Amino acid sequence: MPPFGTNVHVDMTSWLPANTAQAQAVNTDKDYELAYLYAEYKGGQDQSWVNYVSSVMQTAVQQSLQAADVTTESFVGTVKYFDMSVIPDPLVKGDLDVSTCFDNAGSSNTDRTSGKVIPDTSAPDSHYVRIADELRKDSAGQWQVVSSLPAIYYPQAAQCKP
Repeated sequence: MPPFGTNVHVDMTSWLPANTAQAQAVNTDKDYELAYLYAEYKGGQDQSWVNYVSSVMQTAVQQSLQAADVTTESFVGTVKYFDMSVIPDPLVKGDLDVSTCFDNAGSSNTDRTSGKVIPDTSAPDSHYVRIADELRKDSAGQWQVVSSLPAIYYPQAAQCKP
C-alpha cells in the first residue's frame, strides 16, 4: 500500500483467483491501481505506476496524470475497490482482463495548494464505476498492464453501487 496520508483510507479487495497465473495478474493490477491512485493523490508527481505498465501504456498514463484536475487537486476520505474478477481477454490469446468496481463516493477532492475541499458538482452516480485493465506477460514473464479498457458507470455497472 502506498503511503497515503492519515486522512485517506483505501479499501482494496483481498480477492484472488485460485489459478496461479491469474492471481499473479490480479496482484499486478492491484499494485498498478494503487500506484495510479497514489500518483493522483500526489498531483501526478509519483512515478511508481511505471513498474506495472508496458512502455506503450506509459505515455497514456503520463498524459492522464498531467491533466489539470490531477496536478491541482488531491483527495481525502475513503476509496473502495471491490467485486474484482479476471477473464481471458476475448481478442488477444494469453492476455487477461482484470476488472473491479471503484467507489469514491466516500472521498472529496481537495485543492493541492490550500488543502480545502472542493465542492462536488459531479453527478452522484459518477462515483460508482467498473474499471478494467488488459494485462500481458512481458519477455521476462512478468505481468504488465498494456491497456485500460473504457470505464462503465452506474447504472450500466449496477454491481458497483452498494
